[in-house]
Amino acid sequence: MTAPALRRLFIGAIMGACVVASPASLAAQSADTTGFVARQWGAEIGINAGFTSLGVLRFSAPNRAWLGVVGANFERNRINEDLSDVPSGVEIRRYWDSADLEVRLGHRWYRSVASSVQQHVTVGGVIAGARRDNGGLFSSESDRAIGGGVFADVGALWMVTRRLSLGAAWNAEALGFRATVGEAPQFRRVTTSIEFGRIDLRGALYF
Repeated sequence: MTAPALRRLFIGAIMGACVVASPASLAAQSADTTGFVARQWGAEIGINAGFTSLGVLRFSAPNRAWLGVVGANFERNRINEDLSDVPSGVEIRRYWDSADLEVRLGHRWYRSVASSVQQHVTVGGVIAGARRDNGGLFSSESDRAIGGGVFADVGALWMVTRRLSLGAAWNAEALGFRATVGEAPQFRRVTTSIEFGRIDLRGALYF
């Protein structure tokens, strides 16, 4: 699928999520069926493929909440390359490192779909993040990037108790980063990415 087609699909997914989660579409339901209350707080943890996030929820109504999330990921893999041809005195790496840090802000809507089961959709979300990739064999090789974008997610949760929920969410995001490659500042590039289908496993506590 081409990049323009992916962008159209992403925009369509965002618009669809807005329709599903808009206040008008939820007005037919009684907001208090969610079990949440205005001014309630929540703490949420999300895990997927090594990426861990911690979030804070602040409910503005029984079926709406503001969301703030900080996420991080770190990977280290040993470099298994033949080093016999490397000149003596050249500093080399034994490990390949990659680190990501991001902050997300969004607005989430909830609705009850069954006893103790809630659907939720997050839209209007923005992301700011930073990346560092020490993927080269030599110590001077590294990529650093900062950037941001937008995201949306659709998920469901099971209210184990009034204070605890377990669930999962499907994510879509579009990102742009300005990267600096290596030690020379003139080696810069702008990269973009569109990602669909990442599944987060989530748990939350409500206060």
